[in-house]
Amino acid sequence: MLGRLVDRKIAPHIPVFDKSGRSDGTWTRADFQWDPDNDQYICAEGQELK
Repeated sequence: MLGRLVDRKIAPHIPVFDKSGRSDGTWTRADFQWDPDNDQYICAEGQELK
């Protein structure tokens, strides 16, 4: 679909919703740490996400 717009020289404008700062009690991206040695993320509670 996006390709058809570009082919017709129509510039698509897609809104981006920023959910990085949450106030609903769920974790944000900042609450997860990347562990490059083990190729995984670690959550705020110390659990491994594979």
